[in-house]
Parts: sequence; structure tokens; C-alpha cells
Amino acid sequence: MDVAIIEFALLFVALGLSKLLVMAIQHYRHRSEVDELVGQFNICWNGKEEDELYAWYRVRMHLMNTNASQRRKNYVDQRISNLNKSKIVSKTMVTPRGELLMKPAKKDTSY
Repeated sequence: MDVAIIEFALLFVALGLSKLLVMAIQHYRHRSEVDELVGQFNICWNGKEEDELYAWYRVRMHLMNTNASQRRKNYVDQRISNLNKSKIVSKTMVTPRGELLMKPAKKDTSY
């Protein structure tokens, strides 16, 4: 009698653990939203560092045309803002309002 009760309890524990295992497999089987966005980015990007920003803009335009969730748009906007903060090779700096902070040096044409 005691063995039957223990076996019955172990059966419920095993069923609970198998349910958790199935839920974990279903969770990790599907691609996340970030993976899908990065996949779209990889389709648009040609591999050049200077074109990375434009590829994210293309993904953003695609999201705007398909009425995507705000969470996806926020992720792409975050990636775009991170790229905009990166170093840009130039001698001219511009404020967000479009004003020049430092003018480029003029070429020496005295020879």
C-alpha cells in the first residue's frame, strides 16, 4: 500500500517535470523578435561598416510599413541611436540642430 502511494506521487512529479520540459522546448524552438530583426538587418546590410546605419534604417522603414509592434520599433531605434553615437571620421562636427561646431581646416594652396 505504501509503495503504491509513493509510485503515484512520483508519477505526478514526473508528469510535472515533463510538462516543464515541453514548455522549455517550445520556448527555445521559436526565434525571438530580436533574432528576426537581426535577420532582416543581415539581409539589408552589404557588410561595409559605413552602410550599417542605412541597413537599420531599411529595417525601420519595413517595420513602419508592416505595422509592427512598438517593442520591435524601439529595438531598431535603439540600434540606430547607438550607431549615431559612434565615432565618425570627419573634421567637421555638427550639433543636433545642424550648427557647425568646428570648421574643417582649409587646404594649403600656397605652393
